[in-house]
Amino acid sequence: PALSLTHIDGVMFIMICLIAVICNIVMWVSDDEAGIKVTTIGGACLVIGMAILLVGALIGSPLFNAGAMREQIGEVEEIAFDEMIKQIDTAQIPIVDQALADKQAEKKLGEDVALGSRVELGEAAIQEVNGEILFVVPLEHTGFFKWNRHKTTPGYITVSASNQNKVNYVTEVEGEKIQVRYSPSAYFGNDLKRHIRNQGYRTQELTEYTFEIDNTGRPYWVVTTYENTTLWGNGEATGVVIVDAQTGSTNWYGLNEIPEWVDVVQPQSFVENQIDNWGTLVKGVFNFSNEDKIKKTDLTLTVYVDGECYYFTGMTSVGSDESCVGFIMVNTRTKKS
Repeated sequence: PALSLTHIDGVMFIMICLIAVICNIVMWVSDDEAGIKVTTIGGACLVIGMAILLVGALIGSPLFNAGAMREQIGEVEEIAFDEMIKQIDTAQIPIVDQALADKQAEKKLGEDVALGSRVELGEAAIQEVNGEILFVVPLEHTGFFKWNRHKTTPGYITVSASNQNKVNYVTEVEGEKIQVRYSPSAYFGNDLKRHIRNQGYRTQELTEYTFEIDNTGRPYWVVTTYENTTLWGNGEATGVVIVDAQTGSTNWYGLNEIPEWVDVVQPQSFVENQIDNWGTLVKGVFNFSNEDKIKKTDLTLTVYVDGECYYFTGMTSVGSDESCVGFIMVNTRTKKS
């Protein structure tokens, strides 16, 4: 976990370590009743820790942060539907969803029986590469023994978002074979998160591990770093850590320095939470009549407009009618809404 008191996992980790240290010290310096003392002190520490977590959750709740939580999405520009729809290139609208992309990638993987027994498909990520929208699917190790034998996975699979039959298994870039060494399914020093921590990112919270390729086809892992805005919640992206999936070269980029080929900086879960806060906290927490409240629909899509990537979701009124009142688009890099 991130070794920081500003993140809940870091707080819990540090608390557990302190309890263990205190109990061990008590055992070393106590008499025959050490077991009773350890139990008592350990229980007291546990109760205090739970109280800290509960108080922290309350302090970071909408009860005290409604205004800040609503404004986290930033200024939302309101425009007419016909103004925006003219800018959308219908040729860029994906007709292949993630489920179909996974199915097509699975078929491509099955064409090589030996490869299929060695690796499995990772999570596909939609991205624009040289003007073409693709689902890029990493290959993951199927288990410890497969990883221990091979250490790397050969290449990745791409599926066109506009043509389900355009599926490629990419094994080399510019004449160089692709050997992905660092991934979430690797072990020990090759485990992606552990590798990033070992590069000095011990206190930064990490999320959204996305497999992306640059415009030459070279594979990278793009991981969002963030800080919480309300004690331990409502994260705000601060930049990305980009890891070369083959060499392990690791670099952090602030929000204004991120390479152009990176499509997703703002985690979808963060944006969806901020959209809901913007729509439902319009009159604060105690708006039991749902006056002026709106909320996002269940489905969030990723769309491209003039080379820019957006999260797209409908907005409905809160109440018995739940009628559609419009839609919202949030830039996945800048969070402009």
